[in-house]
Amino acid sequence: MNELERLDGRSANELRNLQIEVGVLHRADGSARVILGKNEVIAAVNGPRELHPKHMALSQKAIVQVTYKMLPFSVEYRKHPIPSRREKEISKVLSEAFESIILTKLFPRSTIDIQVQMIQSDGGSRTAAAIATSAALADAGIPMRGLIGGIASGLYQDHCVLDLSGIEDNEGTGDCPILYSPALDEVSLLQLDGKFTLDQFKTCFNMSIDAIKKIDEVQRAALVKKYDVIRQSILGEEPLEEDDEKAALLTVNQDVTDADVESPTQSEEPEQSSEDMTETDVTVEESQIDEVKEETVDIPKETTPVEEASTDSSSESQASEDTVVKGETSINKESLIAETLDKISKDESPKPSFDEKYNEIDEALKEANDLVTKINKHTTEPEETADKTQSSEEEDRDQFDESSVKSVTELLYEKRKNEQVKDKEKPKSGFFSSKMQELLQNNKLSTGDLNIDVTKEESTKEDEKKREVERDLEYMEYEE
Repeated sequence: MNELERLDGRSANELRNLQIEVGVLHRADGSARVILGKNEVIAAVNGPRELHPKHMALSQKAIVQVTYKMLPFSVEYRKHPIPSRREKEISKVLSEAFESIILTKLFPRSTIDIQVQMIQSDGGSRTAAAIATSAALADAGIPMRGLIGGIASGLYQDHCVLDLSGIEDNEGTGDCPILYSPALDEVSLLQLDGKFTLDQFKTCFNMSIDAIKKIDEVQRAALVKKYDVIRQSILGEEPLEEDDEKAALLTVNQDVTDADVESPTQSEEPEQSSEDMTETDVTVEESQIDEVKEETVDIPKETTPVEEASTDSSSESQASEDTVVKGETSINKESLIAETLDKISKDESPKPSFDEKYNEIDEALKEANDLVTKINKHTTEPEETADKTQSSEEEDRDQFDESSVKSVTELLYEKRKNEQVKDKEKPKSGFFSSKMQELLQNNKLSTGDLNIDVTKEESTKEDEKKREVERDLEYMEYEE
């Protein structure tokens, strides 16, 4: 096999010069510029924001829309400004790749717009666009599962070559662009164009993965550099050195693990056992029982005589039950009965006589009868009205004569006749006649006013006749 001689003097597994700059555009939420060899691309991120039209929004997650566009002067021969089929295909592929990395469920009913402008193209333009898009998303602060890097490898002169240039891509026999996330160890995109053997594919794939890991370090260094400048402007500290930059990158990689391992320090205080706590509680309660009993005062409640009698009887019944249960010989049932009889005999409250009770019952019955009569009246009245309406309707039906019914033609004739009469009764048209009628209706006209209005009408008529005669004479003279 012949030795490989690349046009730019690189080895088979060597990358082109890579430069990444973050925060290039101030009007965008996030932006990045990437220079990969002769490729130059700018990516701008806007969002998440509300999607228009709203019916295209998804209720559970955000939509990622990547628009890849090559400028007319980005290639050797001028390109037409209208998006080509290749540009639409790259836009769709990048949208799907970054939708798998972005945490879209955090932003439902919204969209994340990414504009990618290819200023200059020289092979591997889609992978350069992916590097710029990933850095711009990180600059915009959009939560992602990890950064994405991309590179294209392929076959040139029957050799597996990394990072194909434009000429190598056109003259080569195969192309394999890959998008990969080193933090997740996950491939977001893999495309294959051409014929590869299994060994050739494996070597190209391994070269691309190793190169993307280096690209990931450059992306992180660019992000750290931007925020180092912000830190200097705010705190007035010195810029980070190379060792400090490496340490910062290591901390970025270990953020998640450190957050899981470290826990906030809590004040260590001796905890009492449950047995000790119960013992102390019991001793405090027992020591304070006597004091509470001495300090408590019973507040008498206002009770009615009926309640007092019931309480006395209940207390006595309880006492009797207690004595019976306990078997004490000092109190017996017979003695309790005798005591209750004595209380009844001593009760001197006046009792109602038989006549008074009879009178009360009689009055109650009278009130009940009055209510019944009232209810019967209300129920019978609507029935009577209904019977009256039915009887009136039946009488109307009996008195109805079919001869009194007029035909449709007769009704129309009468209607037209009435309309003709109304037309005759209408006042004459004209200013003076209508005005006179209004004044007469309002009773504002006198005899003198009527004469004046009539003379005015006559004068106007005479003037019109004179004018007509003058016109005729002028016409005759004109003809002669």
